[in-house]
This record gives sequence, C-alpha cells and structure tokens, in this order.
Amino acid sequence: DKMFIESLNFFWQAERSQIYRVLNIMKKWGWLSSEIVFQTDRPNKKLYTISDVGKSEFLNLLSTDCIDEALFTRNQLLLR
Repeated sequence: DKMFIESLNFFWQAERSQIYRVLNIMKKWGWLSSEIVFQTDRPNKKLYTISDVGKSEFLNLLSTDCIDEALFTRNQLLLR
C-alpha cells in the first residue's frame, strides 16, 4: 500500500481495506495470484503477481475510451 500511496494517491485515493478487498476480487477473477512470504524479522506478507489474464484485462482497460461513472471523482487519464 506504500507504493499505491506514493504513486497513485494524488489522483486516486483509497483506504488500505479497499485495496486488499479489490485484490481479493481480482484474485477470484483469475487476474492475479498470491503467495505468503514468510519473514522472521517482520510480519509475513502476501505477494501478488499479475496473471496473463490480468495483463490482458489491464491492456484492455488502457485501450478503452469509455469512462465508468464511478471514476468521475477520480482522474482516469492520470491513473492510466
């Protein structure tokens, strides 16, 4: 979530709980996978990796000109 805050938060604000909720949905759709990384000096973390299906969906999003109503409060152009 630190990367999200430092790179996207300026034009797309989201709470930590929202980010992980969406990641879980994307995992159910097959857009990404995850694995637990065990750490001894820190809490374990979950590492997400985009799948081929996820890459295809992402490229489709980048090539789409439609603007979803939910994005009106966010800058879709800057997000892309």
